[in-house]
Amino acid sequence: MSKKLLLIDIDDTICNASQAYNLALEECYKFLRKLYPLINKKLFFETYKEAREQIHLELNGTASMHSRFLYFQRLFEILGLTLEPKLLDEITEIFWNQTYKHLKLYPNIRETLRIVKENNIKIGIVSDLGAHIQIKKLKKLKISEYIDFIVTSEEAGKEKPHPSIFLLALKKANCLPENAVMVGDSVEKDIKGANHVGIISVLFSKQENEEADYVIKDFKQILQILNIDKKRVLKKKVVVFDLMGDIFKEGHIIKKSLFPMLNRKNIKISYERLKDLYVKYTLGKISQENFDKFVPKEVERIFLDSIELDKDAFKIVKWLKKKGYLLGILSNIPKPWGDYLIKKFGLEKYFSVIIFSGEYGTRKPDEELYKIFVEKAKVKPQNCYLIDDTLINLKAARFLLMKTIWRRKEKQEIIFIPDYTITKLIELQKIL
Repeated sequence: MSKKLLLIDIDDTICNASQAYNLALEECYKFLRKLYPLINKKLFFETYKEAREQIHLELNGTASMHSRFLYFQRLFEILGLTLEPKLLDEITEIFWNQTYKHLKLYPNIRETLRIVKENNIKIGIVSDLGAHIQIKKLKKLKISEYIDFIVTSEEAGKEKPHPSIFLLALKKANCLPENAVMVGDSVEKDIKGANHVGIISVLFSKQENEEADYVIKDFKQILQILNIDKKRVLKKKVVVFDLMGDIFKEGHIIKKSLFPMLNRKNIKISYERLKDLYVKYTLGKISQENFDKFVPKEVERIFLDSIELDKDAFKIVKWLKKKGYLLGILSNIPKPWGDYLIKKFGLEKYFSVIIFSGEYGTRKPDEELYKIFVEKAKVKPQNCYLIDDTLINLKAARFLLMKTIWRRKEKQEIIFIPDYTITKLIELQKIL
């Protein structure tokens, strides 16, 4: 079964978090020693450990149990120091700044994540601690561009290995447990937690373990588990067009063109029935012959011949082709219609990758169609610029790291913010 989601822990799985924490504590000790010379190194570290254990016991199972501010506050209380908010804030800031400074990515992490993304597998972080802290780590490690989403115990309300945090990750990715893989360094938290909800578990460790489904010593071994062969992808930028409403003038071809035409021909069918048949036709659930029972072939041909090319759009297509961009079409119209229009207007000369929904049994905004496009084009999702006049079709593309360009032609409910908004295709010249 193909894998669709890679979940990874952060601390000591992809980076040297424990080492960075210890180096940061050294700096915190030096800072406090200047203010309180009676504090020696042994006293500082033993008291910090005691404070940490107390907070863990009192706040067990919550994200707050990892709060360094609370650790230092309790340390001050144990040592009888004045609880100055400014001082507590300052030492906490030193701790995290020094942590980020000493944080280093383990070997082969970035390259592996890049290959995973190029194979259209989502990547999510599943981690204890607070979201803000973990996001800053990802930025410092320079891998945030590969991460689709993050789930922390702060958001889930429970620490690993509680099922809540893993189930939330699956929900965000819209993925079944058997299609997901979890990589972590902790048997208790990562492996047992993943196993409990049916996620494939991978232990990142030099020691063998029977509870994990897999044990890896090098992060790049995850590619084998995900059934990924390192493949060559094109570095070109790809401009992907919707067909109706972008390359051709009219976007609402059923409502504004075909349905009125059937009425004029005295062919009795409700708009709702026609729309339902059309959607099934675009999904390949009914054949052309069955569709023709409701929409006669001669009417269908007149309808297709009434569809007009947007001449201004075609000028931009020619300009993009001349500039060396790879061009593609990703459309929900039935394949027989698409094939006819492509041939009629000679569009195959300009578009290298052409995908119609009915050919694959799915429609935009199903992200599977976008993955199919990227696979066929053999390009990085990050290098794809998808143009569509419907916002909901762009939202799924963004999740796969495609650049989204909304051609705003009519008022729509704002369900997400695209990367770019244009009203005319000529504006692409400024974007690209």
